[in-house]
Amino acid sequence: MVHIFHIGLLVFGLLTILAVGNGYQHNFAVLTTVLLALFCVCVFGNRPVEPYTDTYVYVSHLNRYKNDIDIGIGFIPSKDIAWDSFVRLAAHLNMSEKQFLFCSALLFLVPIFIAFYRLFESEMLLPFLLLYSCFFFWALGTNIMRTGVGLSFFLLGISYKDNIKGGFLCFIVSILFHLSFILPVCVWMLFKYTRMDMKYTIAVWCLSLILAYLNIGALNRLLQFINNPTVNERIGDYLNFGITSYSTGFRFDFILFSLFFGGLGLFLRKKMYTDRFYDTVLKSYIIINAFFLLAINIPFSDRFAVLSWVLIPVICTYPLIKSRYPYWEYMTLFLSFFMFSLSIIIF
Repeated sequence: MVHIFHIGLLVFGLLTILAVGNGYQHNFAVLTTVLLALFCVCVFGNRPVEPYTDTYVYVSHLNRYKNDIDIGIGFIPSKDIAWDSFVRLAAHLNMSEKQFLFCSALLFLVPIFIAFYRLFESEMLLPFLLLYSCFFFWALGTNIMRTGVGLSFFLLGISYKDNIKGGFLCFIVSILFHLSFILPVCVWMLFKYTRMDMKYTIAVWCLSLILAYLNIGALNRLLQFINNPTVNERIGDYLNFGITSYSTGFRFDFILFSLFFGGLGLFLRKKMYTDRFYDTVLKSYIIINAFFLLAINIPFSDRFAVLSWVLIPVICTYPLIKSRYPYWEYMTLFLSFFMFSLSIIIF
């Protein structure tokens, strides 16, 4: 199924190249984005369950809830109230596994589509294509689905630039779907309502990198505290998943990936365009990524990294679109090709 996903990316990428070469009609861009989102829903909704560990767990919960409802047995609710309610509703409606995965894909992609339309309007195709090209996008839609839904509502929340109530509501929904989104939401609110200098955020990231490299004992004790399920059940799930085949330690590949886009954002901020919103996005990316560095020596630390990586399409395209920089479409397509190449290498 992942091959169909990549073929779809190539097809929509070629359509975008043709559109850019012929003047990039805005109506075509919006229509193509709709088709791209529907294609993703179809692929995510029709994939098998077995190869994806988290998906298997979610479907197992669905089937268990179905049985519990049938025989009248109660069950303990999850701390992720919104996700648990969604699974209960799917069980109550007697959804099949395919129907459940299809609805999960809609729940993941619709808020992203709305968020990108709010941020970029008719220019939304290229940012969406860039997100589609990211190697973690497939995992968000097929495996760590709960994280994916939380991220989509987080993106929708930041798209409410001046609507405080709308953004706050989306942030609450994001946290209710995945409790770990307290971190990015708090970071976003901090930078939205304060004016911390960029150099201090960079200093925090550099300090986090040094601590991660040294793997200091005090830092390990802090992670052990976070690992306590009574503090955060979901972060504890990541650290106690019990899979030993995952590559752990100081991940130079993840660090270089994060550093590249952080550096690109700083370059675009200085040379092309910035405003209060973009400053908030970039600072949030840096600090959330710093938390990932602090957790880099534990299994599945990339799940922490995704909390920051999801901002990459906004970091790369927002200043280019707002400044109307010449050939910005081709620059975004080049970044999409770069991300697609990484996806091919990883998969």
